[in-house]
Amino acid sequence: MNWAITGTGAVASIGRDADEVFDALCAGRSGRAPLRGFDSRAYRAAHAYEIDDRPADGTDVPSRATAWLLRAVAEALRDAGLDEDLSGTPVIVGTGLRELRSVELKWCEDADFDLGGLHFGTALRERFGATWTYTISNACSASLHALAMGSDLLTAGAAEAVVVAGVDTITASMFGLLDRVQLDPRTGCGPSTGTAGAPSWATARRPWCSPGRTTPRPAGPGAGSGPRA
Repeated sequence: MNWAITGTGAVASIGRDADEVFDALCAGRSGRAPLRGFDSRAYRAAHAYEIDDRPADGTDVPSRATAWLLRAVAEALRDAGLDEDLSGTPVIVGTGLRELRSVELKWCEDADFDLGGLHFGTALRERFGATWTYTISNACSASLHALAMGSDLLTAGAAEAVVVAGVDTITASMFGLLDRVQLDPRTGCGPSTGTAGAPSWATARRPWCSPGRTTPRPAGPGAGSGPRA
């Protein structure tokens, strides 16, 4: 069974909201830039697709993934014409790394981070009153798993609407692991590789707000019944 996606939100290296991301994709703009979050001298890869919201190059702060998630969910709700009270609405978040970058900062730099924020449910409850939340952490397929779970809830009649999101931010440990996967530099550009043969890794998050008993809105500026990226 098909369900209408009536609201979208996004935060990515190429845009601060869904419209900016869509326009950047249509224009062929890339978010690839010199590595800012970590000391590039420790890695062979010197570029990444990062959201440029750190206070300064080479510095980092905890809970950035959570902040992106809250921004994108709020945008999706506005786009769908819904209020921010999610007390009776399932919110399903797919992620590979959760807030593990914040854990790294807590361990290595004594950053202030409550481990209760690792799974996103705490922040969603505080911001939107969400009490029915799931954080699915199973690597790259997590967001699609979350989307399938949301569809199943609607099909089963267990919910009138669902909010589905995907969010990740790269960790220093994962960047280092991926940096060492390819022993021989590539001579061409392929999936997840940079132009000089060094891996470049993307982070993006895009929630879908899908009321199960509505019809798609008419097409128009900023309107749509499905993901635009």
